Amino acid sequence: MQAPPEKLGSFYLGAEYDLDTGARTELPVNYDARDLVTHAVCVGMTGSGKTGLCIGLLEAAAIDKVPALLLDPKGDITNLLLQFPELRPEDFAPWVNVDDARRKEQTVEEYAQNTAGSWQKGLADWGIDGARIRTLLETVDYTIFTPGSDAGVSINIMGSLAAPALDFDGNAELIRERISGTVAALLGLVGIKSDPIRGTEAILLSNIFEHYWRNGEDLDLPKLIMAIQEPPVRQIGVFDVDTFYPQKDRFGLAMAFNNLMASPTFKTWLEGEPLEINSLFFTAEGKPRHSVFYIAHLSDSERMFFVTLLLEALVTWMRAQSGTTSLRSLLYFDEIFGFFPPSAEPSSKRPLLTLLKQARAFGLGVILVTQNPVDIDYKGLTNAGTWFIGKLQAERDKERVLSGLKGAIAEAGKSEKTDFDTLISKLGSRVFLMHNVHADGPVVMHTRWAQSYLRGPLTRPQVRDLMAPRLTAIAEAAAPAAAPATPAAPAAEITSVPAAEVAPAEIETAASAAPIGYLDVQPALDPAVEQVFLPVDVDEDATVAAITQALREHAGGAHVRVPLATVDIAPPQLTSGGAAVDALAGPAPLPLVLHDARSGTEVALDPEVMRAVAFSTTPLRIDRDVLRAHLTALAAEIDVPARDARLRFNPATGGLTVIRSSQPGRQLDIDATMTAVETALVDGRRQADLVLVE
Repeated sequence: MQAPPEKLGSFYLGAEYDLDTGARTELPVNYDARDLVTHAVCVGMTGSGKTGLCIGLLEAAAIDKVPALLLDPKGDITNLLLQFPELRPEDFAPWVNVDDARRKEQTVEEYAQNTAGSWQKGLADWGIDGARIRTLLETVDYTIFTPGSDAGVSINIMGSLAAPALDFDGNAELIRERISGTVAALLGLVGIKSDPIRGTEAILLSNIFEHYWRNGEDLDLPKLIMAIQEPPVRQIGVFDVDTFYPQKDRFGLAMAFNNLMASPTFKTWLEGEPLEINSLFFTAEGKPRHSVFYIAHLSDSERMFFVTLLLEALVTWMRAQSGTTSLRSLLYFDEIFGFFPPSAEPSSKRPLLTLLKQARAFGLGVILVTQNPVDIDYKGLTNAGTWFIGKLQAERDKERVLSGLKGAIAEAGKSEKTDFDTLISKLGSRVFLMHNVHADGPVVMHTRWAQSYLRGPLTRPQVRDLMAPRLTAIAEAAAPAAAPATPAAPAAEITSVPAAEVAPAEIETAASAAPIGYLDVQPALDPAVEQVFLPVDVDEDATVAAITQALREHAGGAHVRVPLATVDIAPPQLTSGGAAVDALAGPAPLPLVLHDARSGTEVALDPEVMRAVAFSTTPLRIDRDVLRAHLTALAAEIDVPARDARLRFNPATGGLTVIRSSQPGRQLDIDATMTAVETALVDGRRQADLVLVE
C-alpha cells in the first residue's frame, strides 16, 4: 500500500484490519498526536506485536520532533537505534541473533542477507523507503543511557538531590511529594522499608531534605550522610531529635548510606550526564532527543530507585512549564509491571499517578505498556484516553483489560455498545483494537512495518558497541587540554585567576574542592567519640602579601585561594581506623609531653615533630626521622654517666669520710621511647613516658 504523506501531528501507525476476512485493508490508520496528551495504554501478551506498534508510534513522534524519555526495563526499545537507510546486509550482520541463524541452519552472513531482504520487502509493502528512515535518523538525537553502568552513556543521579528550581512556599505540596518519593527510593536502595508517616528513617530524611531545599541548598550523598549524624533540625514533632531517633541508631543509617557510596559498583551512578529533564529532552543545540534508559541490568531495588528519581524529576519539570493543548513531549514506559500495582504503593506509583492526572495540561503524553495486565492498577489508568489492546492468552487477562477499558470510557463520559469481548478474542499477531475516546469508535488495525530493525533485546556489550562512537566523543570532549609547565609553587600556595575568567560555578568549585588526600566533608565518627572543633590561625602577613601580589598581576580583580596555615589541635579522637585528629585545617602540630617517671619532670616534645592531618583519609602519622633526631638531642641533655663514690681515709682515726656518693648512670632508650610516643597517640593520650635504662 502507499504510505500517507507526512503531515505534522499525524502518526502513521498501520492500516485498518477486517477481522471477518482476516485481511488488512488499504485504509491507513493515522493517529492524531494531540490525542496522546490524554495518554495511552498498550497491553498484549508476548508475541502480540506490542514492541512493533510502540516503536512505530515512537518513530512517528520522532519525525514530528517530539522529544521523549523512554524507560526500557527489558532492552527492546534499544532497537530504535538500529536504523539502516541503505538496508544493506552488512548493516544488519552485527546485530542479527546468532541463535536464530543457527536454528535456521544459516551462517550469520546468510541470515543477515535474508533479514535485509525481509526488511526491504516489508517496508516497501507499507510504502516506506530509505529516505524516510534517513529523515528519522536526522530529526532526533538517539541516546542510550545506562544508569549504574558505563555500557552506554552514564547518568549522574546526584542532580535529583539538588533543590528544585521552585519557590518552596508556593509549591510546598509538590516539593514535599518529591521529597517523599526521593526518600523512599533512597531507603529502598539500601534495603530499608520505612513508612513515610510512621517510619523514623523516612521522617528524619524528609525533614533533612525539607530543611535544605527550603533554603535553596542542594544535597548530595556525603552531605546527607553527615546530616543524618548531626541533623540540621533539632526537633521533630514535639521531641528532640535524639529522643525521636537516637544518635547510635542514626549512625547505623549513616553507615548504610556510606557503605553504598563506598561501593565501587555505585561510582557509575555518580558519573555521566546529569539527571536534568531539559537536557534529556533536548541537546545543547536544541535538537530533540529520544533518551532511552536501559535498566535491564539493574536489580529490582535499583530499578525502583532510578525510575522514582526520574519520574519525580519529570513531575517537577512539568510544573515549571506553561500550559498547552499540543503534544510537547512524551514519557514512554515499556513495562509497568511492578511499578504500578493495584494495591501496593511503591515509590514509583505516586509520581506516575500525578503524571496521568495532570500532565495533559502541560502537553506531556504518557504511554504505558505491559504484558501482565492482571497486576496493574486500572483505576489509575482511567485517565488514559487511548487503549491499544493486542492478543491476550488468559481469560483473566481479558477480563481485567475490559474492566479497565470500560472505566476509561466511563471516565470520558461516554457509553460504548461494542462487543469488546468478541473483538479481543479474534485478535492475532500484530492486530490491535484501538479505542480512542476522541474518535467516533474503536478501530481494529494491523500495525505497519517498523523502520527500525526489531532484533529483540540488546545485551550490555551490544549497547556498548552501539554507543561506542558517542562514548568516544564524550571522552574526547572531557579530556583536558595539556597544561603548560609551571614553576614550583611557594610553601604557602596561592592560586589567582582573573575574575573575568572565573564563572560563579567555577568559583564555588574552587572554594570547596579538597586537596588530594583530603575529604570535602568531615569523616563519620562513632557517636561515642566527642568531636571538638577549634578556630584556625591564618598567617596574616603572608595572606595580605599574597592578595596584594594577585591584585597587582590582575588589575581587573582576582579570585584568590588562601590556604589555612596553622591550627590548634584538639585531643586525638579514637575511631575504628586508629587515631584521628579533628580540626578545621591541616597539616598542624600536635603538642605532646614526655614524662620522666624517675625525676617527676616533664619535657615538651617539639611540636614540629608531629604532623597531624585534619580530615585525612589516612591515620595520624609521625615523621620518625624528625622524632629520632629530637630524642637524640634530648638524650644529650638528660643522659647521666655512672660514677663511683669518692672516700677520704683518716690514718689517725682509721675512719672513712664520703666526699662524693656514687651515682648510677642512666641513658635514654631512643627506640623504646619512640614506640611509647606512637602508642600514646594511638591510645589517644597526650603524654608518654621516657624509657631510661641504667
